[in-house]
Amino acid sequence: MTSSDSLLRAPSGAITHVGDAARRRRRVEETAARVFRGWGYEEVLLPLFDHAEVFARGGGRWSERSSYRFTEGGDLLALRADFTALAARAAVTRLPREAKRLFYRGEVVRRPGRGLGPSAFREVGVEHFAAGTGADLEVLLVALEVLERLGVDGFVFTLGHAGFPLGLLDEALPEGSDRDERRAEALRGLWRRDPSRVRAALGGRAGPLVDALELFGGPGVLEEAGNRPLPDGAREAVERLGAIVRVLEDLELADRFRFDLAELRGFDYYTGLIFEVHAPGAGQEIGGGGRYNDLLANFGDPRPAVGFSLSVDRIAGILPESSDADHGATESVTRGPDTRSGLAERFRAARAARASGAAVRFEPSS
Repeated sequence: MTSSDSLLRAPSGAITHVGDAARRRRRVEETAARVFRGWGYEEVLLPLFDHAEVFARGGGRWSERSSYRFTEGGDLLALRADFTALAARAAVTRLPREAKRLFYRGEVVRRPGRGLGPSAFREVGVEHFAAGTGADLEVLLVALEVLERLGVDGFVFTLGHAGFPLGLLDEALPEGSDRDERRAEALRGLWRRDPSRVRAALGGRAGPLVDALELFGGPGVLEEAGNRPLPDGAREAVERLGAIVRVLEDLELADRFRFDLAELRGFDYYTGLIFEVHAPGAGQEIGGGGRYNDLLANFGDPRPAVGFSLSVDRIAGILPESSDADHGATESVTRGPDTRSGLAERFRAARAARASGAAVRFEPSS
């Protein structure tokens, strides 16, 4: 391959979007931004890279596996693989404490890996720095409104709570010098939905946690889980999810939600509500999030928080093609001489068409 050939071929994961593909992605971002502002969220523009430690505090082992790292002037830096840690740090260092809601949009860059898709893609999302069922419900309803306004068909939220699987896991862990290793291995088994791996880590005490992998479905799953003998943390998780679903039923939205009580999403920082959003044709989840009450404390502020991100690319991929109505009817400005008077006449017509809201296509004479 010649050097000119390599310049013309983009590296894996570096994707250029043109025309309708670009319009659909902008539509996702602009619709989301309007919804976020309507709920009182303030936009924050976050850097594409930062100290690697910032991401490590936010994402733990997940960040280390997923981020591209490099050194500059003796500092270890990393490209942005996730917005949450940066938003948390910004909330602590740049915003007054009364600022409770932020939203962001932009590109994230991740090392290719299982289920991660391309290495560079766009996200939009929010972070809400508050505790309680009301804040959890708010972020769910904000995400739901974005998808409704975009016209995404058949989307479903899958809800879980970190306290349920983690409560069962901590109850099942035997004492010993290898306790931390067993816990990490059991977590990997949960993330990969692999019962044999959970059993290998926990031995004969794995039963309740393995059984939790089958607790998936409608609100009846919460009742089934609540009828089992549970440690306090797992029981509290079921009760908190129950409080959410009761409000969703009152809002006549419960049919949009399912439950998966073993879900952890593969991240280290979730402490409460966890959710993913799926839609027909997307192949993978189109968004997800949850509560991470301990994350801001890593930057010196103990405030609780909950948030989510939506994949611009995956949502754009299941939207219908943009119509002319999305960007205005096109009015051609006819060809003419490139003289001073001819150009002035044609550009006058173009400006008049733009003033009326039409898109124009200026036709040069040559």
